[in-house]
Amino acid sequence: MTLHKKIFFINLLPILLISLNLRAPITSVGPIVELLRDYYHLSAAQAGLLTSLPLFAFGIISFIVAIFQPTKAMFLGLLCILTGEIVRCMGGSVELFIGTAIMGGGIAVANVLLPSFVKTKFPRDVPKIMGIYSLVINISATLGIAAILPLTHILSVPMAMGCWASLAIMAILSYLPQMTNHRISRPKVKIHFRGTLWANLSAWNITLFMGFTSIIGYSFFTWYPSFIISFGYTQSFASNMMILSQMIVIPSSFFAPLILGSLSQERKKIFIGSICGLYMLSFSTLLYTQDLWVIVLVSILLGIPVGGVFGIALLLISSKSANVQIATKLSAMAQGIGYLLACLAPVLIGKLYDLYHNFTYSLITLLCLSVMLNIIGFLAYKSPPIQTP
Repeated sequence: MTLHKKIFFINLLPILLISLNLRAPITSVGPIVELLRDYYHLSAAQAGLLTSLPLFAFGIISFIVAIFQPTKAMFLGLLCILTGEIVRCMGGSVELFIGTAIMGGGIAVANVLLPSFVKTKFPRDVPKIMGIYSLVINISATLGIAAILPLTHILSVPMAMGCWASLAIMAILSYLPQMTNHRISRPKVKIHFRGTLWANLSAWNITLFMGFTSIIGYSFFTWYPSFIISFGYTQSFASNMMILSQMIVIPSSFFAPLILGSLSQERKKIFIGSICGLYMLSFSTLLYTQDLWVIVLVSILLGIPVGGVFGIALLLISSKSANVQIATKLSAMAQGIGYLLACLAPVLIGKLYDLYHNFTYSLITLLCLSVMLNIIGFLAYKSPPIQTP
């Protein structure tokens, strides 16, 4: 192996292994929520908090990550993921919630820093590497959903949840070479801005694009099976449709940023508009008819933007930043606001159902959000690169 290939592998491996840790520990809660309630004697509200806690941590911690030295912050974030996964399976319900919060904080750090890590290590291959990053994140989400139930058949509930610690250990080991040459002890290089990203229109366009992407995406993950059940279909069919969508999400998350990076400027606008427009087409179709073939088709169509738009949002964070420091701050701003909004969206959808006892107004809300996503997506793409003020 040549030196160039060796360095490429050393830099790519931690991206892959860290990405595997970013969703599986969270998505694995849903399939076993009833087992968790029985084992830890939780109420329904407490069980729901297990999913909300990491999202709150994503939003809050994302805002403060950028002030720390990136190499040190990433390492500490990985340690938090490992520590949280160990703590949450060591005792009772108190440890469960404390461990989940610690783990969510660690994942938030990695969420923010990985896009800037990609820009640092692969400045000429940002679309390709961000596509791989987005792909592995969605593989992680699928792994959490698919693997947790079989694990509970051979292990206790706490031990099954603790299995994700093995992924954290591998990520930490892969990241150790990044801390050679005393990088962890180096002082942070400070860039003194005469302005702020909070007053930058391009930064706000990209932030809102990530925000609307997160709102629709997490509403989909939370409520789409319930939509299908409310149309008169079985729980089994709804689960199968969710799996079908997830199988489309995985390749879409990889190919969308890759395709976008290879297109001409004019075709990029058409591509972003088309992939965002699939949300509009899908939700409007569900409002019109809920026939079996329509549910299957919409499940396929929704998987494309759920994976693809998120990948494009991550790509814009890296590609619209003039340097690594701006990429880190923009990632913190976009993901912080995005995940805080994502915390609220599923609650809003549920509240609309409580008020009207059907999902019609929820679908109308998602359709309106999809229209706004399309507009914001165009503005984010047209935004000029964010330079050092």
